[in-house]
Amino acid sequence: MKHDKNLVLVKIENNGIAFITLNRPKAMNALNLKGVIFRPIYIKPYYMAKKGEALQGVQIHLTDLSSVNLTEIQFWFLQEAHKLDPSFNPFKGKENRYQMFDKVVGSDVLRTKFLKDFDFAALQDYWYHDAVTFQQKSSSYYLYK
Repeated sequence: MKHDKNLVLVKIENNGIAFITLNRPKAMNALNLKGVIFRPIYIKPYYMAKKGEALQGVQIHLTDLSSVNLTEIQFWFLQEAHKLDPSFNPFKGKENRYQMFDKVVGSDVLRTKFLKDFDFAALQDYWYHDAVTFQQKSSSYYLYK
């Protein structure tokens, strides 16, 4: 695959918020993730911060809500973005945010392993090792069935 810097677009706003665009839905669709397809999207907002600016990216189109795994999509996205542009690392320079990421995913294990090679497939067993137990324990607290 030809290395093309335009495949991963990163724009950092003055407030520090980064917008990361994987500029090729083909890479994400090649993963054959359940319940979702990715489509190219081109928009020009009519208002707010991006008003009048031509934007492009990938639209996440849910095809089966019962089988899609929304949490996984972010890791697959980071993996594919890194494959397309090996210099892409959204964690670089954000070491002060590691603690928050680690809290969200439960520990630093996922982040430290992921940063070694950006291979989410290799981490799936770790990611799911407590899922069934958690679902069983938490089910009595669900407000809706």
